[in-house]
Amino acid sequence: MGVSPPSGRTEKPLAVRLLIAVALAAGGLSAGCSSTPGVDPRAGARPPCRWVPACTSNYEKTAGHVGGAAPAQREITQIVIHDIEGVAAGAIRWFQNPRSHVSAHYVIDYDGAITQMVADADVAWHAGNHDVNLHSIGIEHSGFADRNLWTDAEYRASAGLVRWLCKAYGIPMTRQGILGHAEVPDPEDPSKKGGRHHHTDPGRFFDWPRFMRLVTTPDEPSRRTP
Repeated sequence: MGVSPPSGRTEKPLAVRLLIAVALAAGGLSAGCSSTPGVDPRAGARPPCRWVPACTSNYEKTAGHVGGAAPAQREITQIVIHDIEGVAAGAIRWFQNPRSHVSAHYVIDYDGAITQMVADADVAWHAGNHDVNLHSIGIEHSGFADRNLWTDAEYRASAGLVRWLCKAYGIPMTRQGILGHAEVPDPEDPSKKGGRHHHTDPGRFFDWPRFMRLVTTPDEPSRRTP
């Protein structure tokens, strides 16, 4: 699986935080998703998704955040793209298992269905680097790092969600703001990548140029699924 367990979540305090205290944006949420404080109302409506909460032992509640309805102290500056090394249903079950100690904010299936499991205001344990976890949104995708199973629906659903997140939280729509798990520094040796456990997802078959075009230019023509 593309997520990593928390890398010493008590090793550093919540530092370099920006108070997100904007009232809940009217019209900025889709039915079924967790309510999200701090959303820029100019982001528009979030792509449709369903809310299936992860086990509370698998992520970190942000100080001041209660049930997704109160202001939260968390600056979201990056989005981390993962693959599951399996399918969405397996990731959803694993994130609900109290023994896993891992989670991601969103899970996207081959057909483009989006499931949210951790509120944006909370800290999912996905990157294998606690500092990155503190300031990022993690998105898991059905698939494998060493197999080209990416679908058009999955690319488009993910790009639409990423575009909304970037607008909602002021994340740059660049490869500095949107990175793969394989690019996350090892917290113990920053010369190594993939987080503490050196993950390689989303893998060499993930079409980054196409994905970034879809994020910034959503009307690109559809492609046949490989």
